[in-house]
Parts: sequence; structure tokens; C-alpha cells
Amino acid sequence: MTAKTIIIGLDGARLDVLKKWCKEGHLPNIKNLIKNGTSGRLKSILPIHSFPAWTSLSTGCNPTNHGIYDILLRKNKTGYNRIPPNSNFVKVKRFWEILDEHGYTCAAINIPVTYPPRPLKNGVIVSSVLTPSTDHVFAHPEKVLKMLREQKYKILPESQPGTTAFIKETHEILEKQYNLVKWFMEEYNWDCVFWVIMSTEILHHHYATFVNPDHPLHNPDFETIIRNLYVKIDKYIGEIQTQVKKDLTIILVSDHGFTSYYGTINMNALLKKWGFLKTKNKIRLTKYKLLNLIKKHGKKTYRFLPKKIKEKVINITGFGASEFSLDLINWSKTKAYVPILDGQISINLQGREKNGAVPPEKYDTTVKQIIEKIKKEPELNNLIDYVKEKKEVYNNGKYFNLAPDIFIVFKNGNKKPYKIKTNPFTHKLIDFNLEQFKENIGYHTLHGIFIANGKNIKNSFNKDAEIIDIAPTILSLFNIKQPLYQDGKTLTDIFIK
Repeated sequence: MTAKTIIIGLDGARLDVLKKWCKEGHLPNIKNLIKNGTSGRLKSILPIHSFPAWTSLSTGCNPTNHGIYDILLRKNKTGYNRIPPNSNFVKVKRFWEILDEHGYTCAAINIPVTYPPRPLKNGVIVSSVLTPSTDHVFAHPEKVLKMLREQKYKILPESQPGTTAFIKETHEILEKQYNLVKWFMEEYNWDCVFWVIMSTEILHHHYATFVNPDHPLHNPDFETIIRNLYVKIDKYIGEIQTQVKKDLTIILVSDHGFTSYYGTINMNALLKKWGFLKTKNKIRLTKYKLLNLIKKHGKKTYRFLPKKIKEKVINITGFGASEFSLDLINWSKTKAYVPILDGQISINLQGREKNGAVPPEKYDTTVKQIIEKIKKEPELNNLIDYVKEKKEVYNNGKYFNLAPDIFIVFKNGNKKPYKIKTNPFTHKLIDFNLEQFKENIGYHTLHGIFIANGKNIKNSFNKDAEIIDIAPTILSLFNIKQPLYQDGKTLTDIFIK
């Protein structure tokens, strides 16, 4: 029988930052985990987003095999619109579901893309972001759902970002999740807990500039705001160790690291400049600009507009991850496009896209032409580390055809990223104005953390791993054979033989 295992996901955590705080004495329990266990960087997947990354970690599969290949997915195999994923989009089993089938008692708490939650025979599951509201069924079993509703459980803070109330609420959400973990460990004869803490990522996105001394908005005071949350997490880790006392395996992981944006790249505008994207006529463009002004400058009056006008503003300008309406693209003459903010490049492929303009036999040529343009574009010099076609990133997979076709990673493992925007109607191809990021400056680096500590774990530093290796490694802790569909490998060299 294996030791009890708890996996704590620190969304967005960076190993160099953690080690700095450990050295300074702020995180004694995490320092002890590193000192007496195995630790290293954890390489994420592309694109570097939480939804596909956590799904890769929990399934052991690349996005093209588990089905969550971006933050928003194609609505259908022929359309252009994208929709948020949910648990029904995940086409393979996660490690806690496999453990549940083998009779182990598990808790899966706050893992992205678990709404609607799939009930476990022997344990507890509570969904995370993308849950419509806590009025919906976001937890199983029923007694847990009822308990959390009585406690006024929240998934995300509701206060204005950047305020003291926002920071306080982030801490309160963390505390309620920890209380749930403690309750589960006391009430159940448990085997495995997987708890993802998204409070870290929420604060990273707003206060990340302290990690970049060269950043124009660098603020060293922000470090304390984020570090205080990690100090609380460190305290909780110590309490868990005290509660379990012995035969406990603890694994700390993150889906990626964190850094700050340095500007924006209007990728659709570049594709338009190079002739790969065409927009519709000037009348539609004028209408777009007019309604975009309403959206941009009329926030205070927007809510008082008649419903029909509101609908026109939304349909033509787009909201959220769309930035502008895809209806304004002339699809019959467009070869490539970026569909969502911080998305990657998709080819307008015949047979896949609704009005595909690129025949399959010209797909490879078109991809290579775009990559060559990106490499030779003067304004992109010294910004991009590498740009790769899809087959260089993933060998294949059931959903390989639906994934983005061209991937971009910025310098030094994405440590100096630029937000990829979708508006094709701007002449400013690269924008270094950072005012737009004041409330959401943080973004993702390619490497997160991997820290493992337990009776059967070696004392070994600099053990780098890949995010798809975590699920098979956890299954091996319970002597369960790795499923053939998993892309990752068991980290056998971290164990004492």
C-alpha cells in the first residue's frame, strides 16, 4: 500500500522565485521539501495556458490527445467561433478518475476544466474556473455541495482587481479551499488529494512586475503582496505534514511560470499587412469603428443603451477573448488568422474551417510562408525566441487537426512576452504602451515547478520534468500501470529503489 499522497498545484509558480523566498526564510516548509526531496523545473505545453496545461498534467497527455488545445476551442469542426471548454471536452481519464476506479479514495479540488464535475465513487470533486456560478452543481457528493453553499464558498474574487478588498478576498478563497482539504482528510479514509491553488495566479496577473527589474512598470513592493499568499500556503503545508505525521508523499507542481507583458503584437494586422488576411468593405469597417468607440469610451453609459444597440455592439466589436468580430474578416480571401487574444495562428483550411481558402495541398507551403514572414519582420526582431509549425510541437493525436497551426514563444522561455491581439484594423503593429496592462500585467513562462518529497523519494536537485510526466508518475505511486494513451513517462529516477 502506498503512502498517502497530496499534490498541490500552485498555479503559475516559478522555481527561481520560490527558492529566493526559501533562502530568505519566508517558506520554511517548502524549503524543507526541496532540501530533502527532488526538485526542478516543470516544462509546460504549448500554448502556455492554464486550461490545456492542467489538463495535460492530470491526464498525462498532450493537448492534441486530450482535446483541450487552447483557452477557447472551436465551436464545431467547420466554424470560426470559439467557446470555453468544460469537462465534457476532456476525452481521456484524469489520474484521480483512474485511482477512483481502482478503489482509492480521492479529492480533486479546484482543478480547471472540471465543470461539470464528474462524480467519484469514493471521493470528492469540486470544480474551478469556468463554473457558471455556485448556483450550479459544482461539487459532488451532494453533502459537500450543500456544505460549501452554506459556507458561501467562492471560486473567484468578486472585488475590483488591484484593491485591498481584492487581495483580502483572494486570501479568503484560499482559506476556504484549505478548510475543505482539511475536512476531507479528517472525514475520509483518504489516499490522494489534488488541490490546485489559483489564488497564486490571480495575484501574479496583477502584481507580476516585481520579477522584472527592467520592466517600465517594475514595482518591488508588489513582491510582498504575492509572497504573503505563498507564506500562508507554506503554513498550510506544514499543518498538513503535522496532521498526517508519517508516510506522506507531497508533490508541488505548477502549470507554468509567471512574468509580465512588455507590449502587444497585433498579429492579425501583421497577417493583413503580409496579405494572408483580408477584411470586409469600408462600410462594415466604419460601422465597426463607430461601435468600438461606444465599447471603448462609453463604459459608463453602455449599460443604459437599448438592448438592440447593445447586441449590435457585441456582435460587431466582440467582447472578451475575441476583441473584434470575426464576421469582419473576408474569409473567402483569408489564408490565416488569430481567433482569440493570446491565441496562436490558425490556417483557414478547406474542410476544417467553414469558408476555408487554403486547400490541403497548399497547407504546408502557407505555414512555411507565414513563419518566414515572422522571422524576417523587422518589428519582431529580438522579440520572438522561436516560431514553430504544429507538427514540430506535437507528433500527432486525435485532435491534432483542430489545434493551432503555428506556435510562437517569446524570448528566454517566454519571460519577455507580448500580448497577441487580434484587431486587424490598426496600423500600429507592435505597441509598447503598457497602460492597458495596469490591471492585468502578468502572463506565463514556459517552465513551472516540480517538487516531490516522501519516504520513497530521492534527495535530488535539478530534476527537470515535463508536465505530461506527472499523471503517470502519480499512478506509479499506487502501483497502477500507465495507460497506453498517455504521452508522458513515469519519473522512475526520483524513487528510491
